Amino acid sequence: MKLAAAPAPALAREAEVLASLCRPALKFRVPRLLGFSARHGALAIGWVPRARSLYALHLRQRRLPSRLGVELGRALGSLHTSAPGTLAYTPSAEELVHCLAWPSVAWYSTLNPASLALLSKVQAAPGAFSALVALSEAARGAHRLCPVHGDFRHPNLLRAGPRWLFVDWEMGGLSDPALDVGSGFAEAISAMVAPRSIEEQLSQSAARRWLGALWRGYGSAAPTGKGFAPRALQWAGEALLRRVYSEAHYDARFDPSSARVLDAALELLTRPGAWTRRLLGLGR
Repeated sequence: MKLAAAPAPALAREAEVLASLCRPALKFRVPRLLGFSARHGALAIGWVPRARSLYALHLRQRRLPSRLGVELGRALGSLHTSAPGTLAYTPSAEELVHCLAWPSVAWYSTLNPASLALLSKVQAAPGAFSALVALSEAARGAHRLCPVHGDFRHPNLLRAGPRWLFVDWEMGGLSDPALDVGSGFAEAISAMVAPRSIEEQLSQSAARRWLGALWRGYGSAAPTGKGFAPRALQWAGEALLRRVYSEAHYDARFDPSSARVLDAALELLTRPGAWTRRLLGLGR
């Protein structure tokens, strides 16, 4: 059971997504929707026992097995090639992008010193503004729209028996498929650049193996085409920006670890081609 203040628009979106997904086409499981009440701000979904998140598996094994990366990529590809049904465009993908590129007075007034430091570094970075504009256009369908998860992070990807289970669809809807791929990339890049613990840390070679496996699996199930990989790495940069913004906004923290993540985020945003070669071995 998920509860939020009525009318709970995020829970309403999750209920809509769960009701609209074309399950026969998916190579993963989704939570079973039991009911939603906007009046009470309550979403009921079926519980799946003994499911373990990819984040927990990573910490336990201190690595990300390539076999799971290929399977996960295929599962994500099945989502992006499924029928959109009645799904609507999700604005969640571009909310932070839009704020960083065109900060409104209302949003600017909510920023603390740590958040202001983030904003100033992003806006001062050469090429960052044009990259954010391109991502905003991509989110709205400049390339193509398809069903996306919207928050494709390792804590939301559960292993339930032999299949994956994707949970927390509050940011789901129609958007750029490279968004989800980039979110998945960002998890491994973050563990390489600024891990939160020793158990989470990945070496560069381990991160490359995982990213390559995820990319191969995805490419075997969904179209990519020219420009998709660099755009996915730009979305990975956006996901890293979200991590830094979350730490700055909610914890008022912008420390050396935040600075390392921000540097990686800006590199991914402004020089995706170089990182495509470095991390995926493409475009040589």
